[in-house]
Amino acid sequence: MVQRLQTIEHGNHIIAVYPNKDEKFNEAFAFLREGLQRNEVVLTTTDLLKDEIRARMRKEWEVDVKELELRGDIIIRTTEELYFPDGIPNIQRTMALWSTLVENCLSKGKRGIRVFGDMSAFFRKGFTRVI
Repeated sequence: MVQRLQTIEHGNHIIAVYPNKDEKFNEAFAFLREGLQRNEVVLTTTDLLKDEIRARMRKEWEVDVKELELRGDIIIRTTEELYFPDGIPNIQRTMALWSTLVENCLSKGKRGIRVFGDMSAFFRKGFTRVI
């Protein structure tokens, strides 16, 4: 991840496939922590339970996760909550959501938004197309 982050520019994405959950989440938490340190809003969508995410952030980052969530500095949602809250993905809704999230972050003086998103829910729900 360190090498990938050195070459990524604002607005770009990194797509990664991990050999196991430990490696995935170790990298995710390191990536997100750096975003918090750089005055970026941190958003995560994963298949970990929200309480597990909060507990790990509290322990490893030594931060008040509840306070950071209340301020909107950390956003923890499931993939389903963010991308298909009514059961099906909707690109127009998703684009509007991202636009609003970015505008809100910038208006609060943040440098941007840093996201770790786990897309496995799209596969589990059958929202993929094989080409």
